[in-house]
Amino acid sequence: MQTIFDAINQLITHVGNNAFWGALFGLTISLVFDRIPGKGIKKGLFIGLIYCSLAIFYPVSTYLTLGDMATTAEYLRNGPIDKFVYGILFVLIYERLLRK
Repeated sequence: MQTIFDAINQLITHVGNNAFWGALFGLTISLVFDRIPGKGIKKGLFIGLIYCSLAIFYPVSTYLTLGDMATTAEYLRNGPIDKFVYGILFVLIYERLLRK
């Protein structure tokens, strides 16, 4: 029974943490959107690169310090994929819906 409560607690914490930092990042990017180089997909990839470097730095440095090379490699392999997809989707949604 304790495992279910731990899983629910981690889920709530994870979603809340990601919602907070995602909102903060989205607000920051929307304020400097016009200054970001490129257009369309290129701009999305640039935003993804910024997001990737910010979002992956902490877990990679933590697991690398602990000597957990397998988890570090997993973060470095899988982390950038969703960040670049987020950047591209952010640009497409922002340009089509919010910039009319």
